[in-house]
Amino acid sequence: MADIILAFDEKDTSLGLFFRACKTQLDSFLNSVSIDYTEINSDRLNELAVSLLTENLGHFIFGAYSHGDENSLLKSGTESYLSIAQNGKNFCDSLIYNFSCDAGNKLGKDLINCGCHCFIGYRKTIFIWTHHIDTFAICANHGLIEFLKGQDSESVFQLMIEKYNEHIDLMYKVDFEVAAELRANRDALIMHGKKISFDQF
Repeated sequence: MADIILAFDEKDTSLGLFFRACKTQLDSFLNSVSIDYTEINSDRLNELAVSLLTENLGHFIFGAYSHGDENSLLKSGTESYLSIAQNGKNFCDSLIYNFSCDAGNKLGKDLINCGCHCFIGYRKTIFIWTHHIDTFAICANHGLIEFLKGQDSESVFQLMIEKYNEHIDLMYKVDFEVAAELRANRDALIMHGKKISFDQF
């Protein structure tokens, strides 16, 4: 069975509620298909914990739900727990899937250069509306769930766009502003690296 590590900054003051919603949806799916994973929650989300968990792994999947910037994934928007300088070398042979602002712009490319197989994330600022939290969580989780079901990374990326399109079309009938934010998130999606599938882990 593949090593799967999922990090959630569920105590973040601005987006913790959303990250918890993503965790709840993923828990439901993973339990339904009997896939085990290691969780890093806000209390343990730091560079040391991530480094200790990943330093001796071969192929693994790392999912992250937190703030980010061009160079790092961040706890509480300020404390880096994944960056090239800190622990990027540990992510050789991994797939990284994250819902974090801006990390796909530079960090994703740098991780691929360090030997990461595939990075799926966002290259711009992304948005959440808490009164439609489940819709945003569904879109945020869709690619990871499809990958764990057996879709390869290239197919996953296309399926994420299609899932966003589905909810954008539904939301335009209800709330134009929310639909526009979903569209911005869709347009910020980016994938670096190569085609890879779950059975290769």
